[in-house]
Amino acid sequence: MTVRKESGKTLIALVPVVVLVVLLALDISIFGSDAILGASQVSLLFSTGICVWLSMWLYKTPWATFEEAIRSNVGDVTSAIVILLLIGALSGAWTVSGVVPTFIYYGLKIISPK
Repeated sequence: MTVRKESGKTLIALVPVVVLVVLLALDISIFGSDAILGASQVSLLFSTGICVWLSMWLYKTPWATFEEAIRSNVGDVTSAIVILLLIGALSGAWTVSGVVPTFIYYGLKIISPK
């Protein structure tokens, strides 16, 4: 009897994965190389919604459990997100001010085969 329950859980777990694969295939077929600009993120969010809905409907998981998990995960990665934002801002400022192009110019002069 336990084997039947486990195989049922596996099938239920495959539903969002199948939905995600189908949506990503549709995104790529419709948008081509522009799918990375936003359509794939919508597919991921929709598949996440399917996961939450299945869990709330079949397993009676309360929404508060999901809220707590979201808060916990966002709290765990906040410092990494801030670091990435600071690195992005620094590299953008260097590019706009000409530091990166200067490094590239003089670096290519140094590495020149002459």
